Order: sequence, then C-alpha cells, then structure tokens
Amino acid sequence: MELSLLWSCRSWGHMNLSVRGLFSPSAVRQNAVHLTRKLKLGRTDRLDRLARRAGKLWSTVVKWHWRFVDRQGYWLSKGQAQKMYCKGFDGLHSQSAQAVADSFYDSLQSWREKRESGNYEGLRPPYKQKRHFKVQWKSSAIRLRDDGVLRLSSGRGNDPVLINWPSGQEPKRVEIGWDGDQYELRCQQKVEEDGEPKGTKTAGIDIGEIHLAAVRAGGESWTVNGRELRSLRRQQNRTKARLDLKIDRKERGSRRWKRLARAKDRQL
Repeated sequence: MELSLLWSCRSWGHMNLSVRGLFSPSAVRQNAVHLTRKLKLGRTDRLDRLARRAGKLWSTVVKWHWRFVDRQGYWLSKGQAQKMYCKGFDGLHSQSAQAVADSFYDSLQSWREKRESGNYEGLRPPYKQKRHFKVQWKSSAIRLRDDGVLRLSSGRGNDPVLINWPSGQEPKRVEIGWDGDQYELRCQQKVEEDGEPKGTKTAGIDIGEIHLAAVRAGGESWTVNGRELRSLRRQQNRTKARLDLKIDRKERGSRRWKRLARAKDRQL
C-alpha cells in the first residue's frame, strides 16, 4: 500500500540555511548554495516502520563495531561496515541504508577529533542502540513525478513513500526524522546564486558591536541593534562560570562530575 502525505502550502516551515546535524558533515560542507525546508508529516504506521528499520540497522552497526573493538581490538571502517551490514538490508533503499552507517561513523569521527584535541570532557562515543532512527534519501532514490508527487524509494520489492510536493524543484537530499511530537520532512534544495545586483542604489554600512550595522542608503538610514546578542553572550559566560565552579568541586571522572560536564556541553 502506497503512502500519500498531503499538506497545504501554509504548512511550509521557515526556510533556513542548512546546519550541522541535519545531514552528514560531508554533505554540509558542500551545502553553500542549498536551503533546507522542513514540513510536518504527523505520525503513520508506515513512517514508524521505516524508522524502526533504520533503528535496527543503526543498532546492528553500533553493536558489531564495538564487539570488534572489545574482542579483537579492531576498528571497522565505514566501508567494511556498509559492505557487511548495509548491503541487501531489507526495508530501506541501499543508499538510505548506507546513510545510517554514514551517520554513525560521522559521529564517531567527530568524537575522535575532540578526543585528540582534548576537548571531550563528559562526551562518549556513539554506543547506544536505538529503536528508531532517521531515514535519509540521496538523489538516486528521489524522483519528482510529472504530477507533482515526490517519490522516495524504499528498496526493491517495497512500496515507495509518496508525498505531494508543493515545489516544482526536485530536492537533492531528503530526511525524515522525529521532532519530538511527530515526523518531520527535511529537504535540501539547490538555490541558484545570483551574483548580479538587483538594484541601482548604493548603501554604506558601518559594522559595530553594540550596533551590529549602521546602514545609510538613498537618503534613509537605520541600525541593527546587537544588545540582545551581547546579552545572550553574557548569559552564556555566566552559565559557563557557574558550571565550571561546580565541576571543579567534584572528583574528576566521578558520576556527578560527568553529569555536570554533560550539562555544560548542552548549555554551550
């Protein structure tokens, strides 16, 4: 049974530049001219099944990676894990399955880099198994049909996910994940850069700290106030100082020390 998820144009969330965490870091680095759009999808049995399949694959990759480390002292590479556990995985497109392993090894690499720099207090490598996980599609598994329906492949022999697409442009990457209340669609779309100025007037801009920018153009002037940003920075510094004081009073490596270190990382 095919799944069709409908929404009106009013359901478009805000359009924002892609940030780390939505897709793999390697994708973000190439994302200078891409925008990410978010749409709420609600919750359906089909999306639950997809998320559970991705969660099962994540758990398999995590479990066997650390078993190899514990029993043989050997770290599986991403290519080895994809060949052993992602190839032929039922219920997901082959590239969606590979994206699950990508997510694990991207997280692992991030942790190893922080460990090498000494900036990993309270952080642990990805080790927990998950019941549900986000599902990602790359361009080869995405097709925009002539009738405006976005088709997301779920692998050979499985019904695709069908979504009425309010945009005429086919996204390059798609991700469906849980936002805390329901499933959310996150799509990367390429935006053509326009290097030519669209107007004939000239604006003068003075960059500052309290006033981020003082602008004058065509006889008019206005300022962009930065006091709220400064206030947030001061609040962050006060929070950091308060937590540092508490951390220094605990025994390094103890349970309370680790809990405070994790709280500090979340706050920052």
